Amino acid sequence: MAVERPVTFYGPWDVVIAEADAFDFLAFEIRGSDNADGIHVLKEGHPPSLEVRGAKWTLDLGAVSLQNEFEQSRYFNRKTTSGPPRGLTVTLDSHRLTGGFGPLYLGIRLDCVCLDETLNPPQIPNPYDFTYEPT
Repeated sequence: MAVERPVTFYGPWDVVIAEADAFDFLAFEIRGSDNADGIHVLKEGHPPSLEVRGAKWTLDLGAVSLQNEFEQSRYFNRKTTSGPPRGLTVTLDSHRLTGGFGPLYLGIRLDCVCLDETLNPPQIPNPYDFTYEPT
C-alpha cells in the first residue's frame, strides 16, 4: 500500500533526525507550518531536532537537485508507534540499498514526536512489573 505524500501533520510536533547518511544533498521539506517552512538540507551543523508548529502542515523526504530544487525521494516508508518514552511517534524513512561495488544505504529517517498533550499525554512508566526472579 502506497503512503500518501507529503505527510500531513496537525499541531505541534518535534521533528528529530534519527538517522541521516553523510551526503550534503539529502533534505526534508516542510510546508504550511507557522515557523519552519522550507527545505532543510542535512549539512553539518543542522540541528538534530526542529519543533514545528501549525494548524496543518506537511513534511516530505528527498534531496536537493543541482538546480537547488527539492525532489521527492522515490523510496518512502511510514510507521506510527505509541509508547514510552516518547509516546505518539511517526517515523518517516527514505533509506534504500543502492548497488555498486558494495552495499550503500542512502536516505533519511525522521522521528516526528507529537507535542500536543491532549493527544499525547506525558509518558508514565508502567507501574505493574510482573517479572519473576527466582531467589
